[in-house]
Amino acid sequence: MATSDVFSRARSRVIWAVLTALALFGSWRLSVIPGSFVAGVELRIMQPNLQQDSKFNYSAKAQVMSQYIGLSSKETDLRPHGLRDVTHLIWPESAFPFYLNSEPDALAQIASVKFGSRLTVLWAFDRRQGPGD
Repeated sequence: MATSDVFSRARSRVIWAVLTALALFGSWRLSVIPGSFVAGVELRIMQPNLQQDSKFNYSAKAQVMSQYIGLSSKETDLRPHGLRDVTHLIWPESAFPFYLNSEPDALAQIASVKFGSRLTVLWAFDRRQGPGD
């Protein structure tokens, strides 16, 4: 038997042992920590399927915003009222073709959507560094 085969098998056993240990630890940890729900919180997670060229094309700004707003407020079987009952809308970290915090019209478009009585929109975005940052 070649030395590389022995090392390959040993490495496979170590990897499986580590993954098994992590799975067991994770199962144990989740079983000993009490889970709870926060009353009145209704989450909605939106994940668009943007074409790669739209993610980095500034001229696609209106299209991207329209897709984000449309998917976010879409009525579904699970959410027949769209966003009216949602308290937290989570947008992905996928790239806007612009800096959202530098586009007042995009922020105004988000603010103008009828989200219901209270809604927090959470998203991750790059922040341009200014001279004082």
